[in-house]
Amino acid sequence: MLAANHPLRANVAIVAAVIDNGDFETTARLELRALERMARALCEHTEQLTSEARTRGALGSREASLQLLVFDERRTQAMQLLDAPVRCQETQIARLERIVEALSCSREFFLRACPAAG
Repeated sequence: MLAANHPLRANVAIVAAVIDNGDFETTARLELRALERMARALCEHTEQLTSEARTRGALGSREASLQLLVFDERRTQAMQLLDAPVRCQETQIARLERIVEALSCSREFFLRACPAAG
């Protein structure tokens, strides 16, 4: 589950609140789709941030190099998860929540590395 103070949690909560509480299958499907969109958007935005930071020379530190490696791993994991067939919605939702949280951390690092790009 996304942390209570996570900025993307509101998006998932809105989707869940719109749906009748009795229709769990629809709620789960919409939550899954929202998380998939968030993961894709975070990957795209972080890629833009890293490109801008690289252009500005803001990625010369060891920490930045490690953060780039971590982001590449997270992006690869997210794409594999998004491309895989959904066998169990609950499991897929939990995995997507974790990867969205991790991608958010990567995005935050690169926002700080290149503030004007955000």
